[in-house]
Amino acid sequence: MDFLKKAGSYAGRMTGLVIGGSVRVIGEVTGSSTIKEIGNSVESVTAKTGETLGTAASGLWNTGAGLISADEAKRDAGLSDLGHATNRVIRGTIQGADYVYRNGKDAVIGAKEFDRERVKGAAKNLVKAAAIGALAVGVVDLIDGPETPEA
Repeated sequence: MDFLKKAGSYAGRMTGLVIGGSVRVIGEVTGSSTIKEIGNSVESVTAKTGETLGTAASGLWNTGAGLISADEAKRDAGLSDLGHATNRVIRGTIQGADYVYRNGKDAVIGAKEFDRERVKGAAKNLVKAAAIGALAVGVVDLIDGPETPEA
């Protein structure tokens, strides 16, 4: 269902614009290029998250509708969307883990070699990755709704 894909994409772009733009403004006010980079990345990651959620929702809808109505084409289109969304999540997770690994390795090597600049650069990248991840995951938590303790 293209409506779900478009809605997810739009919601991701708008949420990313609001959150990423707010972080970018803080970077402008403080004169920090690192904070501005975080804002840009949050905007991009959140937009991609919205696209992925929209694709997954569309895939679930079409798969279910295809199974109920015995429409193989609709079912297959839904399964294809689910496959694309899953692939995007797996690729993103692997790329993120690789980024953290490489920068962690640089920090350790820099510390062993007393290379302050290498440690500083790696630490900066790790902090950016953590901030982007926290803000982007926070967006998904907002969409999911607040957690409430069960009685």
